[in-house]
Amino acid sequence: MDFIKELINKSGTYQGSGINHEADEFIGTFQLTPLLSNTVFEIKFHAASKDGLVFHDEVSMLAKDDQGDWVLFNNNSNSQCCMVHRLESSDKIENKMTLSFMYGQFDNKDSFRERVCLDLYDSDQVAYHYYWGVPGGAFQYRSGLVMKSKDNNKSA
Repeated sequence: MDFIKELINKSGTYQGSGINHEADEFIGTFQLTPLLSNTVFEIKFHAASKDGLVFHDEVSMLAKDDQGDWVLFNNNSNSQCCMVHRLESSDKIENKMTLSFMYGQFDNKDSFRERVCLDLYDSDQVAYHYYWGVPGGAFQYRSGLVMKSKDNNKSA
């Protein structure tokens, strides 16, 4: 499915509130920037409590790898390396397109595994969600939020 046009249309800055895996409320700011003639998309995501405690800082790249497959090169403050998440699906259902990226195998309880989902709504919203499981633990939804555009040029 061709989702480049959707990503280009969603470039900008978004903000909203969410809940993390420890039930802490946070304010999330998400930036999507197309680069290199729209062949690479930079994602910056910052999640912090209302009093400034940072839960997550991220600078990631969404691009095709050397095999021509879409991947999310995920760099964040909660991991020790760049984690390469492969596109597992890109589905358009009703008013949103969901891009789902997977690191590892969600059913492999012997390793860390993670899914990152980016929802691109037809309106002026995006959503960003994390699912993960540690070795020996359950793979489940951990945190996420729906964010509204902070750019004046975005409309429903």
